[in-house]
Amino acid sequence: MPKVPKAVFIFFMLALLAAPCLTRAGDFPAVWSGLVLATKEEHPKEAPPELRKFKAKLEGVFGYNQFELVGQHTEKMDDLTERWLVPSKDFFLRVATKVSTGHTYVLKLDLFQGPRPLATVETRLAPQSPLFIRGPLCGDGQLIIMLLVK
Repeated sequence: MPKVPKAVFIFFMLALLAAPCLTRAGDFPAVWSGLVLATKEEHPKEAPPELRKFKAKLEGVFGYNQFELVGQHTEKMDDLTERWLVPSKDFFLRVATKVSTGHTYVLKLDLFQGPRPLATVETRLAPQSPLFIRGPLCGDGQLIIMLLVK
């Protein structure tokens, strides 16, 4: 059996001892993702609780006054290759983490209507920076993809 240098042995022992500290469930952020249907209405309904604090920004950016959450998912980011789906009745969003540095993520997003792909986007997501992506037109409105590190 080959002799392992002392420095290498110490490095691996420290890594093993540190691993439990790095993998506590509370250390991992969560990413919330949602599919939003935005429309212009004469008498808009109140936004769902998940969207209320973003309503003014959504109105200003997209020009719609009613926002309906048609699908959502929250994922704990405890794996560098996270993958999840945000289903809804007609659409679904597939999210794949490509790179993670601290609490910043590079994500690949694929939006589908049934089996038909509509859009593929690669983007960066960071804490305190919600991401809004203009999706395709849908009926009298438009789909918006929202992502947020919690």
